[in-house]
Amino acid sequence: MRIALTPRNCAALASLSFLMQETHELAHTSVGRLICGGWGKRDFNVWGLGGGCGDDEPLAILATFAGPLYSFLVIWVGYSMLTRVSARAKSIGLALVVSSMPFSR
Repeated sequence: MRIALTPRNCAALASLSFLMQETHELAHTSVGRLICGGWGKRDFNVWGLGGGCGDDEPLAILATFAGPLYSFLVIWVGYSMLTRVSARAKSIGLALVVSSMPFSR
């Protein structure tokens, strides 16, 4: 399989990377909202629990695991697509693995 690094493909991969990072953070805050009843504060790489939830809520730790769980799930889906026969499926699989930034997880 030959990888074509055209400007269009690079822009698509960069966009997918931004999307994957945002949905990773959204996984944290969404689970936090389900547990605590309110959205927490967040910026690009720091998130918090809302609704007065914190150390007194034993399920709050689930919000911590939600982001990596989501990212690893996407990485495994991408990995499984790399085993397909078609070049299109392999390309999408590679993009999912790389855009989820497995080395930072």
